[in-house]
Amino acid sequence: MLYYRKFGFEIGCFGKQCNYLLSMIPSFDLKDGYFVLVDESNRKQVLSDVKQLYEAWEVKYNGMIHNESYEYAFVTEANPYKNQEFTYLYYRGNRKPAAYFTIHKEMRDEGQIVVCTRLVYAGKEGLQGFLALVKTMESDHVRVIFTIPACETMECLVKEWSMGAFSENQILLGMVRVVNVGRVLKKAAYRGNGQLILGITDPVLPQNNGSYWIRFTNSTLTAIERMPQDQVPQITMDIADFAHGIFRGFAEGEISGYDSVEILDQKVIQNGTLGQIFYPKKNFIMEYF
Repeated sequence: MLYYRKFGFEIGCFGKQCNYLLSMIPSFDLKDGYFVLVDESNRKQVLSDVKQLYEAWEVKYNGMIHNESYEYAFVTEANPYKNQEFTYLYYRGNRKPAAYFTIHKEMRDEGQIVVCTRLVYAGKEGLQGFLALVKTMESDHVRVIFTIPACETMECLVKEWSMGAFSENQILLGMVRVVNVGRVLKKAAYRGNGQLILGITDPVLPQNNGSYWIRFTNSTLTAIERMPQDQVPQITMDIADFAHGIFRGFAEGEISGYDSVEILDQKVIQNGTLGQIFYPKKNFIMEYF
């Protein structure tokens, strides 16, 4: 990671990888809920439902990209009987889409397992649908592995935590790099009312270097200006630490511990301005290279 930081990259976010024994997953009453396997016969019909679920996550989680049409190839080119990659949609009884997921089987030392490579769900009921379907595979599969946002919890659905039944691990989901500081600040989320003069240093993209005067009211950006070179900022940081703060946020009291961060005006600490801009956010990255 230190190597990539030299070029302005920072850890994107973490996910929670769940490894569950299928026999220990509880049985859920899905009432009138049902599943649809995506194949050649229904690709066009289900595409809008997949987009609806994904776009809700775009709004909910920082770091979700806006998918282009080719990134829905797992739907538009779905051929499960040939490639053994199975994408399902789960619908509530009212015919509203609640989840979609892509799974395949793998042989491990302990036996055959279910690996989920893509999982998007709408609330608790969507996650129940996913678990209910993989539960039906327990006769010839041992476990299921899937990844959810690190900020989400499974405790409300899975009550049995016997030793060896379940494990959860934190995994890295890609890196981020801010290419245009001004554009990122314009799209960033803010809290309350405040202002800050922020200094940025970027050894790779010098056009990002300089000070930015940010003002926001009622959690909405009202103005952002590039300041003259002789303007002393209230806080400075390099581009990698800026990427960390604006994307993932800093925990309370954490920001001053970063090597590149220099606080030149203690008022930004005392009045809580930094916490209005660089606060922890829900994030998740599904697509990365």
